[in-house]
Amino acid sequence: MNLMKNWCMNLFSIKYNKQFAVLTQGSDKVDSLLSEFGLTDRTATVETIENVLSKDIDYTRVNKIIEEKKERSQNYLLSAVED
Repeated sequence: MNLMKNWCMNLFSIKYNKQFAVLTQGSDKVDSLLSEFGLTDRTATVETIENVLSKDIDYTRVNKIIEEKKERSQNYLLSAVED
C-alpha cells in the first residue's frame, strides 16, 4: 500500500494496480486523475487514512477504463496518419 502526495506516484500506482491513498492537498491535477478513473474515494486526511487504505481498489474496472482510453488514442492516431 502506498500513501501518495504527487501526481506521478498516483499515476504509477494506478498503472501497476497498487493500493494507495492520496493525502488531501487540493491539487486539480491529482483530483482530475482520480476522477477520470473513478477513484475519488482514495483521497484521505490524517484522520481517515486507515479507513481509505483498508478498502481495496477494483482494478478490473480501472483497467477497463485504461483499455478504452488506449483504444481511443490508437484510433485517433491511426485516423490522423491516414488523413
